[in-house]
Amino acid sequence: MATLLRVPEVATGSTSALLTEWLVAENARFAAGDPLVVLETDKAAVEVEAEVDAVLLRALVPGGTNVEAGSPIALLGSEAEAADVDRLLVELGVGTGSEAAVESGPELAATSPEPVQRPRVFASPLARKLLKEAGMTPDQVTGTGPDGRIVRRDVDKAIELKSMALNSTDPNLAAANLVAPSSVARNSVEASSIESQSVGPNSGGLNPAGLNPVGSDSAGLDSAGLNSAGLDSAGLDSAGLNSAGLDSVGLDSAGQDRVGRESSGSDRVGHDLAGSERVGSDRVGREPVVGKHLPPQLPPAQGEEVPLTRMRRAIARRLTESKRDIPHFYLRRTARIDALLALRKQLNEVSPEKISVNDLVVRAVGVAHTQVPDANVIWTGDGMTRYSTVDVGVAVASSRGLLTPVLRGVERSSPSAISRQIKEFARQADGGKLRQSDLEGGTITVSNLGMYGVEEFSAIINPPQSMILAVGAGRQAPVVVDGEVRVETQMALTLSVDHRAIDGALAAQWMAALITALEEPLRLLA
Repeated sequence: MATLLRVPEVATGSTSALLTEWLVAENARFAAGDPLVVLETDKAAVEVEAEVDAVLLRALVPGGTNVEAGSPIALLGSEAEAADVDRLLVELGVGTGSEAAVESGPELAATSPEPVQRPRVFASPLARKLLKEAGMTPDQVTGTGPDGRIVRRDVDKAIELKSMALNSTDPNLAAANLVAPSSVARNSVEASSIESQSVGPNSGGLNPAGLNPVGSDSAGLDSAGLNSAGLDSAGLDSAGLNSAGLDSVGLDSAGQDRVGRESSGSDRVGHDLAGSERVGSDRVGREPVVGKHLPPQLPPAQGEEVPLTRMRRAIARRLTESKRDIPHFYLRRTARIDALLALRKQLNEVSPEKISVNDLVVRAVGVAHTQVPDANVIWTGDGMTRYSTVDVGVAVASSRGLLTPVLRGVERSSPSAISRQIKEFARQADGGKLRQSDLEGGTITVSNLGMYGVEEFSAIINPPQSMILAVGAGRQAPVVVDGEVRVETQMALTLSVDHRAIDGALAAQWMAALITALEEPLRLLA
């Protein structure tokens, strides 16, 4: 009998998921337990497994579509029912497509009978923001992204072209309108002097030239417009300067005032009264800035816009909330691990799994939680939850992003069992096969960057956990023991703690128990 495959509740509190890909082709047979489809949630990519043997009669939703929890995504049945799929879908209340496909399937939109008035222009949110700031619309830009999508480099290029077009008119013509203020003043004075001579009265004993017998007019000026002191009516001589050698605006024949500044306020080398240099106003050959092109701008840096996956968005959101909402405090200790390295070497000689230092650190966390059980808690808002078992998250940097699968019952696990489980988690993370239950729970996470040579770092708590331990690389260093200096291998540890759930003294007790377990590693085997 044909049935509908619906989107399961793949994540606590999750109402939707991204259908990444179908793992089974249409009309292909599969067995119970076979993975059918990959759904990407905020935390992981989850494979939905078949519950019974059947045939995938039709996939109702294509890959790359967001689907709501509980919505139908496929029709499952027998080979005999493959001939009448449309009738089966109608009987099941779906029709020939799914609600999810109607919502976001591009194929249905392409076959819509309604005429398309105007092709939609696709642009990334960042590109639209930059276009709005530049006063442009997407219609003015040609996209070079996938399917003609407008990305940042397209907007940068369009803005650059627009700027070049605006600057294409030669602005040098504006320089022709620049006239020295001193010249304007002198010209105006000369013009006023000539005007005063031409309108003088011809009376009072003046000859036809307007002069008295002494050769002066009624204002006491001669035919050159100067008085007996050689100055005109404005008190300026024939060069347009007064008795102090300055013109009407206080500048000398060189165009400078008493302290050597020009009308622009700069001296002969272009410095103003404060000693600052004015570009374009000195006498050493610098040209005025006005009317000249600005230096050409460098082309914008070329880059590729990488769309965010649901997992990347979830990581960014959760860690931002953690750093903002959780009052972190930090404890730093150094452990001497020569004895731990010696034990690891002995264990690897007999262990079926190759044990790493990180495996032993995770085991030591289980020992510390057992000795300080009050630290095995999480903050819930209305109270705290204390756990009886030690569940430890392990940060895994997979190709799909940062994941923290949780190891259960670490206080009862051997180092080889811990090593085997961590390796399995790493394989599942790379293949996108981690289940949602693998990522939930725990009160502490271990994050180790020592294999990359990082000596020390601080990590951000993964909520709702209350602690995260940052493990650095082991380094040989001189140590004073009983008054003697000797070289030992040391490993830096930084514990980030949620102060709402754990106080400083309690965290210090836990840190001391961890250091003891690492420096006396036989405790890890007890």
